[in-house]
This record gives sequence, C-alpha cells and structure tokens, in this order.
Amino acid sequence: MAIQSQLANGSLIGGGGAAFLGANVHVKPVDYGTLGHYRVVAATALSPSQAAASRLFEIRNSGSNLIIPLLVEVEALAVGDVAPEYSLRLDMYGCTNFTAVDTTNTSTPSAMVVRPTGMSAAPGGAQVRSLASTFTAGMTGGTLTKDAGPHSYLHAWMSAAAAERPARVKRFVDPADLSMHPPVYGSNQGFVIEHATLGPADANTVLVVITVAWAEVPVGGF
Repeated sequence: MAIQSQLANGSLIGGGGAAFLGANVHVKPVDYGTLGHYRVVAATALSPSQAAASRLFEIRNSGSNLIIPLLVEVEALAVGDVAPEYSLRLDMYGCTNFTAVDTTNTSTPSAMVVRPTGMSAAPGGAQVRSLASTFTAGMTGGTLTKDAGPHSYLHAWMSAAAAERPARVKRFVDPADLSMHPPVYGSNQGFVIEHATLGPADANTVLVVITVAWAEVPVGGF
C-alpha cells in the first residue's frame, strides 16, 4: 500500500509504490544536546619487530551512557628506514567484556571537548590509552574480548622509499558515510586498534597517528 507525506513546502514523499521517487534526505549529526562531543589525537612510533596483534590504541566505555564513535581516522607514514620492507596492516576491533584498559606500555592522550560550555569535561565516560613509543609488545594488561573479525583495517606497503611518499590514510569510521550506522558502545565495551603483522627486524621507522571523535549520549538517546 502506497503512503504519501506532504512537506511544508508542498512537495510529497512517497513510499510503498513503484512510481514514487526517493527523497533527498540530509542526516544531521548527533545532537549537540548530548552529554558531550569529544576528540583525541594520538601518535606512536613503531619498533623493529613490532609484535603481531600488538595494541596501539584503545577506548573503553567506563560509564553507564553510550559512546558513539563518529570519526576514526588512521594515518601511517614511514619517516625513515624500514628494513626489510613489509606489508603493514592496522586492524580495528570492537570489544566486549572490556572491564579494564591496558596498564603497561601506555600513555594517556589528552582529549578535548568540542564545545567547552554545556558539556561534561573530556573525556566523559571514555578511558583512552595509546602506545607509548618504542614498545615492541604493544600495550598489555587490559581485560577485554575482541570481536571475531575486524571492523576495518588499513593496509600499506612500508619501505625506506615510502618515506618520500604521502602518508597512507584511512577512515575506519567516516562521518560522511551516511549509509552506515556508526558503532555504539555500552558500558564495558569499546574498540582497539592493533598492529596486525610482525614488523621488520632491522628497522621500522614508521609513525602511526590516530584521530578519534565521539559523542556520549544517554541510553535510549540514540
């Protein structure tokens, strides 16, 4: 059965009938009336023989609200020698049973609140950790269960010659991708970004920069 709705400007939106055309819909960002909108940037240098599945970055929801990542951008750049050259892969995994963040080889990057007034101080209910540079094993000591497969990953060929080329950049979560629902993490949930492959033994002068923006909303508010 066909259904029509008339807008204030007189145009019609129809559904359920083959003759109707799709509406041009603009999806708004998460309301600024939420508890907070936050952003953080973390940079870490990889090490020779960087371990496979070594954690570089993580966000854990330690509160009772929902955390919604709106942007997760990863940049990888060779800034010097890489020997032997190798295929770098960085994976993003959603996590459950995330009852404790890592405590070893970590740093706590400074998060910012997007609007200083009317929002909870950064980082809200999120716990954010990144790898302190030059720790081969990555971050350790946390308690979490990774999803069976990655949410997304970046693949890039790293060599000494790569230092002369632009950084490889990928958005694991992109605010421009309005066709895909963003991840939503409840209490004791979150995500990690890992160095998936074993790094080269001789030299691995690679810088990884991770930029994340997220909103915190009440349960039932999204």
